[in-house]
Amino acid sequence: MNNQIIKNIHVLDIKQTHRVNVQWSKSHQVHHIWFIVYNVQTAQKAFHLFNLMERWSLAADYDTNATVMVTVYGLDDSSKVVISNSIAIFPNSKQIQDLTLHTHVERKSVLNPETALQEIPPENLPVDVNQEIHQDTQQPYTVFKITQKSLSSKHPESYIQIIKSNTTDYQQRDVQLLLDLAEKYRLRRTKNRHHSKSLPIPCLYRDKPSNHEKIIEAKATGVMSKYIKDKNGDQASSINKKINGLHFSASASKVTKQPLEISFFGDYRITIPPQSILPGHNLYFADFYCKKIRSPHYVTLVLTVPGSVEDVYCCNRLVKLDLKNNKFMYYDRRHGYRTTKAMHIEVLYTEDIDLSIWRQIPNFQEFVLPKENVRGRGRSRIEGLPKYTACETCNLPLP
Repeated sequence: MNNQIIKNIHVLDIKQTHRVNVQWSKSHQVHHIWFIVYNVQTAQKAFHLFNLMERWSLAADYDTNATVMVTVYGLDDSSKVVISNSIAIFPNSKQIQDLTLHTHVERKSVLNPETALQEIPPENLPVDVNQEIHQDTQQPYTVFKITQKSLSSKHPESYIQIIKSNTTDYQQRDVQLLLDLAEKYRLRRTKNRHHSKSLPIPCLYRDKPSNHEKIIEAKATGVMSKYIKDKNGDQASSINKKINGLHFSASASKVTKQPLEISFFGDYRITIPPQSILPGHNLYFADFYCKKIRSPHYVTLVLTVPGSVEDVYCCNRLVKLDLKNNKFMYYDRRHGYRTTKAMHIEVLYTEDIDLSIWRQIPNFQEFVLPKENVRGRGRSRIEGLPKYTACETCNLPLP
């Protein structure tokens, strides 16, 4: 492989008996890859869309005795096809195929999206709608007309519908605007304070009911496994139902400077000292919200391991914070780890917790709160509480 070819090779597995290594020049700014896998014998066709920022491989279940055409398209950040190439995999082909993507030649003919959708309804296209493609267009979709040049003319042309999935989700610029609102609120709440505007972080703590399925699982396996984030907070948050994690609170009592003695989320509590979990991780601002009129405001931060799947997902959607240079949750050389007093700080930690390891860390605690300290429902709602959309403080203005 020469120096002009991108280093990370993406792999397509077809029933794990054939593999296609895909490579292209670094000069092409490719953000998404389309695979079209076509079984010549059965005319079975599948469309697969991948975001290059994510780790992936594709297992396509096709008859290994059939000839399979694999066509690959590289798309830039505006969803324009910039490179492409095809390869035929015959029953007697070698197991590993190399495919280099070259500049894509656009067809001069214009495809009418409405006509294409009439011919192939959207629900018949196996598109992974969890992959976001943002385009500066008012149309809810873009349709490409793909011609399988190497196939005989009796085979119909293919249509790919690229859906603007989750168009109501916040993009990175929206999250920045939300962060600006949170900072404006923080400044207003702390403007007239003559004493400290922040609180120490004695620990990050997590409350769950002792009979919660994840706690029962953790007691059996020794591992508190992460799970999909609920819909708590802003309804347009791009992390809701998209990434896995474990929820912690970082805000201490303003009176005792310790974790709150009461819990609204259950009696089983673990506490982790900030110096044992925050260093070496990436920190992202994700959300700013309240739950009802005149209720406290919350900021949701995401803590990821650099290079992890969740980190890659967040880096293009959320706003990255410097742990030593932000006002929500930060490290100060003189005063240690601190949070603002203006709002409650929540942290979504995107890794499993191996209790057998954490129990060996100084100041890690695991205990059951007294029954009288558990208030309200004593557990979080399954889907979380949505943001109070009438609040003028934490909602973005309508365009």
